[in-house]
Parts: sequence; C-alpha cells; structure tokens
Amino acid sequence: MRKKILKLRQNDVSDDSANEFCVNDDNENDGDNEIDDGNENDTDDDIPTDRRHHLSRTLVQNKTDIGYPDVGVDDYIYENDVKESIENMASFEVPSVFLKQGMLLLKISHKSKKRILFKVDPSNFKFVYKQTSKSKTYEFLVDDIRSIMARENANIYREEFGISKEFERRWITVVFFNHHKNKLKTLNLIADTSRDLKKLLFVIEGFKKLKDNISETLLVNLGDLDEVEKTIVSGKAESTIKQPKKQLSLSDVLKFSKRLNVNVNTDFLEGLYHSVRSDNKTGIDFKEFKNFVKLLKKREDISPIWKSLTKGKEFMYLEDFISFVTEIQGECYDLEKASRIFRRFSSNEDSSAWQEEDWTAFLLSKYSNPLIEEHMDDSYFKHPLNEYYILSSHNTYLIGRQVAGDSSVEGYMKALHKGCRCLEIDIWNNQSDPEAEPIVNHGRTFTNGISLPSVLKAIKKYAFVASPFPVILSLEIHCSNTAQLKVVKLLQEILGDALVQEPINSESTLPNPDKLKYRFLVKVKKSTPFSAIGVDETGKLVSSSTTASFSESNDNFSSKSSLKLRRKSTNNIIDTLSDLGIYVQGTKFRNFSLPESKTFNHCFSLSEKSANSMIKDDGKRNALDKHNRKFLMRVYPSKIRLKSSNFIPMNYWAHGVQMVATNWQTYDLGQQLNESFFAGSYGYVLKPHYLRHALLKSTMRRTDIYGAQKIKFCIDIISAQQLPKPTNSAAINPFIIVEIIGANSVTWDRSSTVGATPIVAGNGHNPCWNSRYAGVAESDHHFMFLRITVHSSTSATTVDDTKEICTLLVKFSSMKQGYRYYPLNDPCGERLLYSTIFMKVNWCTVK
Repeated sequence: MRKKILKLRQNDVSDDSANEFCVNDDNENDGDNEIDDGNENDTDDDIPTDRRHHLSRTLVQNKTDIGYPDVGVDDYIYENDVKESIENMASFEVPSVFLKQGMLLLKISHKSKKRILFKVDPSNFKFVYKQTSKSKTYEFLVDDIRSIMARENANIYREEFGISKEFERRWITVVFFNHHKNKLKTLNLIADTSRDLKKLLFVIEGFKKLKDNISETLLVNLGDLDEVEKTIVSGKAESTIKQPKKQLSLSDVLKFSKRLNVNVNTDFLEGLYHSVRSDNKTGIDFKEFKNFVKLLKKREDISPIWKSLTKGKEFMYLEDFISFVTEIQGECYDLEKASRIFRRFSSNEDSSAWQEEDWTAFLLSKYSNPLIEEHMDDSYFKHPLNEYYILSSHNTYLIGRQVAGDSSVEGYMKALHKGCRCLEIDIWNNQSDPEAEPIVNHGRTFTNGISLPSVLKAIKKYAFVASPFPVILSLEIHCSNTAQLKVVKLLQEILGDALVQEPINSESTLPNPDKLKYRFLVKVKKSTPFSAIGVDETGKLVSSSTTASFSESNDNFSSKSSLKLRRKSTNNIIDTLSDLGIYVQGTKFRNFSLPESKTFNHCFSLSEKSANSMIKDDGKRNALDKHNRKFLMRVYPSKIRLKSSNFIPMNYWAHGVQMVATNWQTYDLGQQLNESFFAGSYGYVLKPHYLRHALLKSTMRRTDIYGAQKIKFCIDIISAQQLPKPTNSAAINPFIIVEIIGANSVTWDRSSTVGATPIVAGNGHNPCWNSRYAGVAESDHHFMFLRITVHSSTSATTVDDTKEICTLLVKFSSMKQGYRYYPLNDPCGERLLYSTIFMKVNWCTVK
C-alpha cells in the first residue's frame, strides 16, 4: 500500500523553513509516514446530535440499563480511576504552555488539515484554539465536553480519515457541544509527540474532573481557601502563585457563580453575599463563603414538603419512612430493605432518624430512580422476532441532512450506543476507484462516502455495548455484481462467526432474540422470485420461482421539490449476497394475499406515505394489523423529508409494525418518542398481547378499540435544578410547557394548569413553579407519553422571544409514583449532567 503524504502550506507549520509536517514521537522514528492534504477550508466536522459513547477517560454515568441513569450525585464514576477527592483536585496545575502561547497541534477534518494553537482559560473553565496563520479563535467550555477518546480508543475516527496507525499514539478526539451551531462537533487532533498528548489529556481530563467535582458539591467540601483561590477564584492555575487572597470580594463571588453556571440574577446573589459578610470586612473569608454556599443550596421547594411529611417534626423516623416509600412513592420494600436504606442515609450517630438533608439525599440517589424497570423474566426474549418492536434507524450513516449531510461511521457508533438493533447501510460502487471496496453513502446526492470496511468494523466493535440481542443490517444494494461479491466477503471476514449464514434450526419460523444473542442478521432483497420457501434436509432455505423479481422499496411517489433526488437503483442482487438474508428477506409489497406474503422470513419495507395510505383504508388497515402479528415489516421516512425530520412513530407501532425507522441525526419529537419508548429495553420491546395474537373475525373491524383505557393522572411540577442559560442571553427566565402525547383525548380538571407554567424571573438555579397538571386521558398506556419542555423568555414577565433549553419525554407506563427527579436533555438529545425536573407523579387506570 502506498504511503499517504501530508502536504501542508508553509504557514501552517511552526517551523517556517518546513514545507511538510511529519509528526514524530518521543524516542521513535516514524520515517516518512505522512498524510495527504485535503481541502484548505478549515471547517469542523458535524457529528450526530444525540449519542452516548462507551468512552475511555471520560466522565460517565453509572447506569443499570440503557434507559435513564440514576440521578444521584453519588452515582457518577470515573471510568479509569477512582474519582479523586475535590480537596486534591484543588491543587490542579496547568502546564505553562497552555497558558502562554498554546500547544501546537494538527487539526484533522474531512476538508482540511491545519496547524492550530490550543490554549486553556482556567478562570472561565474554557478551551480556546486558533489556526496558526489566522487570528480568529474558537472556544468551548469544560461543561460542553461530551466525550474524550485517545490513542487506540479513537481508532474509529482515525481510520475514517485514512490516517496511518503509526499516528495512533498521538491522536485524540474531543466531542463537544457547539452552542453557535446548536449541535455536537468533533475535534480530531494529532500531537507532535506522545508526551504532548499526555499533557493535553492531563489538562482536558483534569479540568473536566475538577469542574464536575465542584459542580456536584458547590465547594462545600473544599477545606483550603488558598487552594480554591489558586484554581478557581483568581483564574490562575500555576503553582507559582505566592500570595493568594484571604478574602473574596463580591466581584470574585459573582465570577465564581458564573463559572459554575449558577444562573441566578445578580441582585439575589448580592443579597446572599451581604447577608454572610461581617460588617467590618471588605470581603468574605472561607467560613463565610461556606455559609454563602449553604444559603445558595437552600431548597425553598423541599422544606414545605418535608414539613408536611413529618407533620412539623424535626426528624423522620423509620416508621415514617416506611409509610412514605410505600404509600407515596409506591415502592415495595420489606422491613429489612427499608431499614438498611434508612440507616444508609441517616446522618445521626445512632442512625435512628433522618433530617431534611438525609431525605433530600435519598431522593437524589439510585433508590429513587424515576423509571420503572421493565419486568423481563426468562421468557421475555423467547418469542419470535415478529412479536417485538425493534429499535431501528433510517440512513444510519448520515450525520446531517438527507440530501447534503455528511456520511460517517459516527452515525453507526451513536446508534449502537443508544441500543439500536436495525441499521441501514446503503452500498454503492466506489466511483473514484472501481477496484476498491464499495462505499456507504446516500447515493447521487451531495453527501460524502465512507468505506464499507470502516462501517462494518465500527458496527462489530460497538454492536453489543448496549444490548446483547441481535443486530439487523438492512442492506440497500446499488452496486455492481463484482462489488456485491466484495460486500459478501467483507461481511464474512469482518463479522466472522457472529454473522448468521444459515438457519439455526430446521423450523420454518422466526427464531427468538435470546437464541440470536451477539449475532448479526442481514436484511437484503431476494435475488430470485418467491413462491414458497422452506428448509431442505440439510437445513438450508430453499425456494421455487413463479413470479417476476421485486425491488425492496415501495416508495413510488415523486417529490415536487425542484431538487432532483437520486433515481432508484436497478442493480440485481446476486445469489451469494441474497442468500445471506436468512431470516429477513426484503420483499416488495404487492398484496397481502399473494404467496410471498406468507413466507415466514419475508419483510415488507414501506414508505410512510404507503403505510399512511393503508391505515386510512379500513380493509387495508385490518389486513396490515393481521400481517404484522405473524410477519415482519419496516416503515421508513419519506425521501421528501430533505431536512431529515421524523414522523410520529406511534402511528405505526399501534398497527404492529416491528421496525419503525427514524432519522437519528434529528432530535425532534419523532426521535424523542423513539428513544423514550425503547428506554431500558435493550432494543427489543415485546408488543402488547392484543397485537401479537390473532383476533376473532367478529372483532377484526374494531381493532382500534383494543388497548384503549382511561388513565387518571396528576403531575405536580415542583421545581427545576441547575438549568443552563440560553446561548448569548444575559439572563434566564424559565417556564415549562407540559404536553400529553399519544392520547386519543384529554379532559383536564377544572383546577389544573393547562399549557405553560408562569415565568420564574432570573432564576435557572432552582426555579419553583408548584404547578399541577391533572385530568383523565383516553389512550393505550403503551403509547402515551409525558413531554416537558423548558423554555426561557427574554422578558421576565411575559412570554417573548423564547428559546427551548431542555426537554424531558417519558412513557407514562414507565413513570414511578411519588416525588422524583427526572434528568433533562439539551435540544440535541444530550443528557445535562446536573439539570433535573423535580415533580410528584400519580397516575392509574380507571374503568
């Protein structure tokens, strides 16, 4: 293989005499390994907006499933090391190179490779970088970091750019949220030496740990004001500081609050400051500062609830706790478990009673997880595949718009980390090199392509991180017969024994997920016509041919848009590739009564337009419901959704469609519903009983009545905690909008709040609403959701020029009763570590 040359312009390197840049490691000789230069335009790479990596050296949340993690502050762990105490972190030192001129690094993107200077602004917990030859700077905050991967843990990124393995030891990828573009961005960097990479990792990880520790404790546990002054208040991070301040001025405290995203108006903070300052002082010492923090942490929303529960008493005793968790929280604790938990959170010496702080700590812990864990006994995953909803992605390779977005392995990584079990791979000829492996992209649009081997390697690596159950690879084949042979070879070589290449038994029925753990299924259209399919004496699937061949897609309508989309490919599928579709054979829908509609392993793929047309027709809708009780179906978004928006998936789940594929790069209502529906499910949700078993002919015309129930609910929106301030806004004035999604009808109580809560002016730290939303909904509780969106108004008194700042969407049947903290997501679907909604939930079905 020929070596790739990196040719950089003279002003892109630190040595003006150099015309080429070669990255050399300490005590290593890399020879002339160099990299091809690309387009000179310096642009960052967009990456999907809703992803969750299993990352090396990054703060992650300890979770018991792939749904909502525990909210408690004691449940955050550092993946490589036990989290250092915040007292030790207070002496964190930044190498001087990051404070002065900045560290020289090579920034890699799809369109360019540029020399940059990377600096640290410790006073604002900020990272700043700029191209060496330009003055424009780019920056991101420590809190914006979503993941850090380095060396071999970042190989997927390095290989996507075609960078030699010899640069592995100097590679780092930082994923952060870009507030200006309202999306996640990736920063791929190569250090000059492995020693430089160690320094860079130390600084990024160190600042992230420090900030996260401080945010958790709000400095209450910091024991040395001098050290705090070094690292936080003064804005300096070098150990050379000799004379730290002994007192903090009002300006210092306001800066500190801003750096920690304590979004409260200045007048309130100034009032707290003066209330703890001694009259004869010009500032506050550390003891007074701790009192300031204690007042700041005081929860006006908690105290009234505590007093109500304890009937005005100072303490809560064990019998009170048992009454609380069983009658209000709806938990099933026996005496032994209740006693053990009570002792764990009691701060009294003899553990005989709780104070208000103990009760608050319990509510923030994993013992108050807001979601019901799905009851999955030994039989849950032992039903045929057609009896499950399967978490599915459309155009998985895209990380932008459908027509002009980028293709990247990142799309597969983020989908798999979210538990996706059906991935789409569009495979085309490599036009630049017909002898090379096929590529994956969106065909004749303005999207770039990625190599099929890179895609398959990423899928193999991350397929079973979030779930052990089978992954379905939905292949859309648009390449030549020669390229198809390469596709087969790559599938076999890369996926190995995990690829299902023959039936696992002699039964003419779909296997269950449990029997297919850690396996890959291929979904591909049949090369030969269908009439009847069975299993021969050797266990191999066989068929006889009676009809013309089919195209997998049923998307027959045309777009009125002036932008011409790619034409439907007419490539025939070779037998060798088609034979890999053991249990999921793509079949063009023609009629539910034809023979191909009865084969146990066929799968119809319908566009949303085709599916909607069937649902509107009584006869077709009944046939659709009947088909999906026994056989597989996939529904995908219309190709005229040029911005990759999503439909409402419940419309198809309600009719038993197993694979409802959404655009994961767009975190709109459709994708929010998709993620919430599958939270904690490992990517497979067993369909309701009434959608899995045959109906009597006498009831076939009334399938819509099955599952409908009356649900009485009462949701008290009490408060929120640590809300992020909108970008480019001087203040935050939050209010909340509550919606019931998926109900046939909602009748609100007369005393209920409807729509939006009042605005809480200038307080994102702990805004309180105490707004009650109560009523009766008629719905199938499997498909009914609570949606809460937090907005900020530019006006403190009226709703004006609002911005959505975070969201919560949760399935009603997953919500536990009682007082619970629910974690919030930002507008891109990323979990906000410390932002929560505190509310009381009650709901039940009524006759």
